Amino acid sequence: HGESVRGLLRPGFHSGTVPKAFAAIRRAIAKAEATGDAPRFHKPLESLHVVEHAIQHFSERELIAYLNATEAWAATPLRFAGVRLGLQHIRIEITGAGAPAVLRLELIGSSIIGVRDDAAFLSATTADQRETWKRAVLGFFAMGAVESDDPRLDWAEWVKFWESRSAIQP
Repeated sequence: HGESVRGLLRPGFHSGTVPKAFAAIRRAIAKAEATGDAPRFHKPLESLHVVEHAIQHFSERELIAYLNATEAWAATPLRFAGVRLGLQHIRIEITGAGAPAVLRLELIGSSIIGVRDDAAFLSATTADQRETWKRAVLGFFAMGAVESDDPRLDWAEWVKFWESRSAIQP
């Protein structure tokens, strides 16, 4: 889609794709209720679908592909399971063995915060899979300009980690 995560969620003149689409849908519904016509919100709905597809592509390319190229995840490959857009958040679901992992990207104030909801997912993994997962998510958040409560990983260290574990070069 070409926008940062902040650009997708934060309203502004050249950004705020997601909130603008939701606002257009609300306006179309209100207009339809006032006029008795059928609501016309196919364009903003299509805009949301384009964003969902872009997030899926980004997740598959910048997170799942890296993980699946490692020895740690070779036997239990991960796959993209879905994305849900909210007015101020993006919810990404990834499945593999066991429970799904959820990554939430939330607009809080002027910051985009990344939250991992992956305890059940990680409980069914090996120590090597957990370490690889956590580093991959840190890099994924960094690529999306997303802040996290997890300790920041130096970019050079992140690249070195992936070069030692993966056939994919960052």
